[in-house]
Amino acid sequence: MRVIVFQAPKLTYVQAIELLLRETKELIVDIAVLPENAVEHPPQVTDQGELNKDNVAIMLISRFARQKRMYIVLGSLEEKGQDGRIYDTCVVFDRSGEIIMRYRKQTPDLGKAAGTVPGLFSTELGPVGVLLGIEAEEEIRWAPIIAASPWLVLNPVNAPLRMDSALAKAHPELQVSAWHQGFQRMQSIVESKTRAHPCCFLRADAPLRMGGAGTSMLVEPHRSVLAPGWGPAAIVAEPTPSAELTIRRPPGWRELDVDEIIKAANHDRDLLKYEEVEMGPRYLVWTMQTPSSSHEILTKKVDWSDVREQPTLAEEPKDSGKDHEQQEASNSGRQLVGTDVVKEPIPESVMGREASCYLLPITTRDGRNLYVATERSAAMTFWDVRQKREWRSYSLINSVGGKSGGTKDSDPLARDPGGGLGLDNLWRLLTVTATGLGPLPFQFIVAASTPLGIILRIFDEATVLQGISLPFESLPWDRWEKFPEPEGSLDSSDDELEDGQPAKLSAHIRAIFLVDSTTALAVAEPSGDRPEAALLLNLETGTSEFMDIY
Repeated sequence: MRVIVFQAPKLTYVQAIELLLRETKELIVDIAVLPENAVEHPPQVTDQGELNKDNVAIMLISRFARQKRMYIVLGSLEEKGQDGRIYDTCVVFDRSGEIIMRYRKQTPDLGKAAGTVPGLFSTELGPVGVLLGIEAEEEIRWAPIIAASPWLVLNPVNAPLRMDSALAKAHPELQVSAWHQGFQRMQSIVESKTRAHPCCFLRADAPLRMGGAGTSMLVEPHRSVLAPGWGPAAIVAEPTPSAELTIRRPPGWRELDVDEIIKAANHDRDLLKYEEVEMGPRYLVWTMQTPSSSHEILTKKVDWSDVREQPTLAEEPKDSGKDHEQQEASNSGRQLVGTDVVKEPIPESVMGREASCYLLPITTRDGRNLYVATERSAAMTFWDVRQKREWRSYSLINSVGGKSGGTKDSDPLARDPGGGLGLDNLWRLLTVTATGLGPLPFQFIVAASTPLGIILRIFDEATVLQGISLPFESLPWDRWEKFPEPEGSLDSSDDELEDGQPAKLSAHIRAIFLVDSTTALAVAEPSGDRPEAALLLNLETGTSEFMDIY
């Protein structure tokens, strides 16, 4: 069962629906979870005090849940009960859009009333428990939840990082350390509380400096999946069903003897309650998210009013996929008004799968370990492995001839051989297709495609050392062998059109390695009836020759 956790600040119900629409548009999700106090109530909640479908926010979110056939967990809303008291209430919608649980927080904040019933609702895989905020640290709140044998416990929370703001500003490294310790502390609590009944624990926190501590995470007996950063994020995870928790353990799990239990009890006194204790290694999965994805959490890009009565996913018209593709092409600018140039779809192959991001590990001169995450849209993020945060960012658009890495005279594509295309439009159509390491640990190369040719950029850490452009016409097409024609088929060629005019040939780099400052080895995938081939690229002359890599 796939769950999406939103590490988001407090939103209006309109913004919450926008976020749900955008993040689940091309993703099948079973449960969506928002943090505690994630949605500001509209005037109806304050005036009427009831969380039902007479409330416009509840009505629209319910309709969205029904259309997407998914559970939605609103961390908490402020509810005014019939007794006139105010509660923090978690509202859960099922796949049909019905409200199946209203859980009132039992350990309320100052000025709020306390609920009396534990938070539990049923799913296809079994019961799911809900603990709001600090309740996840209280033994008395865990007891009725564990007694129900849940497969998943949700913890919407909105608690700021416990650290002096002046100290954090003066010493940023202490804030990073405190953020890491928040994960470790919550992991230890969950391990202790779920030892009697192993299950999954999913925490949905608000971003740091936006009400929370940015500690959204999934904790299971054999692994922890942590948020990509302390800012706004959307984390997709698949909690392990209870029946599979044991078989998912990595090698090394075993039962501790008495002396080992006593020693381990120095860190967790609750271990002394058990006669048998099993322990072993755990996976620590730290996700990454590019800045463009993080910023979209707070971006208004969709028409929320489109949440109206529509067919469910199972009833959608058969041609809806085609309309969706046309709309996507329009939104992404693949076809430019006033020109005849359309961005060619990159063909799929064994090496040409549609990756959305390319990762490379590098080490800076001062010993900092980084991951370079390059998006297909040409945005680059240098991710600090130790601090789990963005170090620097860069866009290949900034390396257009004259800006960085070359001049227009040395960049054939910068002279705009397309005639009316224009340099701005050319770079709007750029798509990254491969990245590769270099001879030194801080060097790497990026390959991208445009409708006119191939772009290569060589980096030294975050600085462009060299920029090369290879027009498609410069590739050795006359020596590029073709696939043999099947017997009995008509002789055809991808080099000619029906009217006898030469066809426009193109190729995309699928793998690349920087040999030295003047040479790169690449695997190119051409259009038409030619196979992939290895090319030795001369970065000084802008020429290429075939190479047998086998």
